[in-house]
Amino acid sequence: MLYTYNDCIKEYGSDYQLKKALLDQKLYKVEKGIYSSEKYASEQMKVPIIIMTLLM
Repeated sequence: MLYTYNDCIKEYGSDYQLKKALLDQKLYKVEKGIYSSEKYASEQMKVPIIIMTLLM
């Protein structure tokens, strides 16, 4: 599952605890601000889904 930085801070309590979880491999960094509970996660969260329609 993918998490944002804010989700991780809510879960772990502080940036220090987040970094400790990364070192213990309880959490993996996908890219800046996006973390995963699995080593190889899909990158679905990185691409926002936008549906736009234009009615005239």
